[in-house]
Amino acid sequence: MDGFALIWGCLLAIVLAQVLAYILCHHRLPLFIRATYEWGKLLDENTSAFNRKWLVPKSCNKQQKFLCYQIIIQVKEVFGYLDSANYYTIKTSSIILSLVLLSLQTFRRLYECLFISKFSQSAQMHLGHYLLGGMFYILVNLTIISDGSFLTSDGDTFRLKDLSTATNIIGVCIFCWGSLHQHRCHNILAQLRVGSSPHNSYGVPRGDWFNYVSCPHYLSEIIIYFSIGFILSLDHQSWWLLLAFITTMLSLGAVQTNQWYYQNFSNYPEDRRAIIPFLL
Repeated sequence: MDGFALIWGCLLAIVLAQVLAYILCHHRLPLFIRATYEWGKLLDENTSAFNRKWLVPKSCNKQQKFLCYQIIIQVKEVFGYLDSANYYTIKTSSIILSLVLLSLQTFRRLYECLFISKFSQSAQMHLGHYLLGGMFYILVNLTIISDGSFLTSDGDTFRLKDLSTATNIIGVCIFCWGSLHQHRCHNILAQLRVGSSPHNSYGVPRGDWFNYVSCPHYLSEIIIYFSIGFILSLDHQSWWLLLAFITTMLSLGAVQTNQWYYQNFSNYPEDRRAIIPFLL
């Protein structure tokens, strides 16, 4: 197991522990622990002054997106100084295509954060969660190329025709499908606050995948990262641990969000699941 697989394995273990704690003793946990996996409207309004010192505005996540651009530009130079003695299995074309797709995802999310999303002025997140978000965007880029054959002196060279494989084409189609629905869902959420000031109101989102689940933007995020994993192949163990971490973390958030909707809206659709249509 390489270093990145170990990192994502540890993060996955932490999130699984949070899931177990949420299932067994959520309401008995101290607020400062619950705040590590709750954010925005899910945070307890009665959080003490001491615990609020560890909270930051949720809109600060715009800053995290800028980190990705610096990493994408510098990441190859960074790995030029690293030891390339490991055995690499992923094709250069798959690595480059995955980096391009991740860049497109990051640019779109930055655009949505700056010009579409309307964050509640009272929405906050735990400082640890915020720092993890910043670290996440760095680790994702490094994880993609951590198993790339172009890091070795005898690795394969990039050829444009290598991009036209069936795996790459299917992966790009899945990526576009997930990205389209995520963009639609973020627009739907933003429209709920059109004309509301200071953007502290909440409503019941409807349309697109919101007709089936409470957090389709989380579901589409999982699909997007799955599409990149599909391109990188099953040999990229670090990426699949990353995907397991994302899936577990977002599923926990979706279940909590779904419960929040049911508690705060009497007219909330009873057949709407949290994140997986008809299942969860």
